[in-house]
Amino acid sequence: MSEATGQNQTSTIAITNTMLPFILEICHKGLQKAISENRSLLRGVKIANGHVTCNAAAKSLRQEYTPVREAFRVAANK
Repeated sequence: MSEATGQNQTSTIAITNTMLPFILEICHKGLQKAISENRSLLRGVKIANGHVTCNAAAKSLRQEYTPVREAFRVAANK
């Protein structure tokens, strides 16, 4: 195994180990419940139901900013 391949494998394992608990939480609880209970997940939502939920991204894209919880409320009322 080359040194570069070993580094790639190590990076993949690190990313998997970091993200897997979040992915499993979303799978078990559903996205809306998971983000309502886990602030780290909530901060990671940048687009929800067609709304830009990150203020910085909305500004740079010249789009309207919508808070995450409001984006989910709008979708639930449709």
